[in-house]
Amino acid sequence: MRASTKVFLFLISLTFLAFFIGLTEISSGWFVGVLLFSTFVKGKLIVDYFMGMVEYKSRWSNFPTLWLGLVLLVVGGVYFFV
Repeated sequence: MRASTKVFLFLISLTFLAFFIGLTEISSGWFVGVLLFSTFVKGKLIVDYFMGMVEYKSRWSNFPTLWLGLVLLVVGGVYFFV
């Protein structure tokens, strides 16, 4: 099995995890933290494998990762502190 296929299946499993957490309709901070972390992991995998950044130096692949982390920090900050 190719690496991209394994990554795709892992992305699907994280998406189902987020879906089932959403079905519970429990909006505790722990669940929101899990969802934000899984979104970060999914974004990092997409940047690395499907955008092809895994082949380049880390400084080029860090730009989209830092942007994603900043957006998720803002979303988490708004959820937890506003």
